[in-house]
Amino acid sequence: MITGILLDMISMAGKDTSRNAVLFAENKVPFFSRLGEITSEDIAIRIMSSLIASTVTYLLFQFLYSGGAVLTVGLGLGHVQEWRPLFGEFTEIWSLRNTWNKFWHQGMGTSLRVPAHFITVKILRLPKHSLFGGYAYALLVFGLSGLVHVVGDIASGMKFRETSVMHWFLIQALGFVLEDLFIAIYRKITGTRNRHPKNIPTWQKAVGFAWVFSWMLWTLPAWNYPIARKSEGEGVLPFSIVEFLVSGR
Repeated sequence: MITGILLDMISMAGKDTSRNAVLFAENKVPFFSRLGEITSEDIAIRIMSSLIASTVTYLLFQFLYSGGAVLTVGLGLGHVQEWRPLFGEFTEIWSLRNTWNKFWHQGMGTSLRVPAHFITVKILRLPKHSLFGGYAYALLVFGLSGLVHVVGDIASGMKFRETSVMHWFLIQALGFVLEDLFIAIYRKITGTRNRHPKNIPTWQKAVGFAWVFSWMLWTLPAWNYPIARKSEGEGVLPFSIVEFLVSGR
C-alpha cells in the first residue's frame, strides 16, 4: 500500500507535461559533447529525472511483487518463505557489478543467463570466467534484456526509432569494463589485493557510490528522456490510490 501511494504521489506531481518537449529534447541527452552549453537547469533536470525514473521503477516492481505475495499467501496458494525480497540492500550500490548482481531484481535472471551462457560457452567457446568470456557474457545478458525492454517500449506506443533502451542496456557492459579497469589500475598503483566486501574501507565504498550515481546520471537520460517527451501525464498505475482514500471513489 505504501509503495502504491508513493507511486501515485509521484505520478500526480508529474501531470504537467507542457515543457517536456523542451526539457527532455533529444539534444539534451548527450552530456560530455555539450559541456560548454549545459545549464544549471539541464543538470537539475538530469539529476531529478534519473532519481525519479529509478525510484518509480523500484516502487512499481515492489508494488506488483508485494501485491502478488499478499494475494498468493492470502489465498493459501503459497507460503511467505517462498517470497524472498525482490531487491537487495541499498548498501550494495557501491559498484556497477553489485548494483546489477546483488541489488537490482533478478526477475528475468534465468531467462537471460541461460541463453547468454549457451552462446558464450557453447557457441563462441569462451570460458565464462575468462576476461573476454566474462565481458561477452555480460554484453549478451544486457543485450537480451534490452530486447525485452525494446518490446515493452514499442508496446507502450513508442516507435522503434524513438527508443534508446537497447543502447542504454548495452552500454552497461562498457561500465563493467571501465570499472574493472579502474580497480585494476588502483590495485597496481597501491599494491592492494582483492578484498572481501566486508573489509573494503568506507571511503572506497563512498567513491563507489559516487561512481555508480555518476554513471547512471550520464547514461539514464538515453532511456528516460524519450519516454518523458511522449508522456501525457498519465499515472504509473491505472487508478489513483490517493484520490480513492481522499474522496472514496
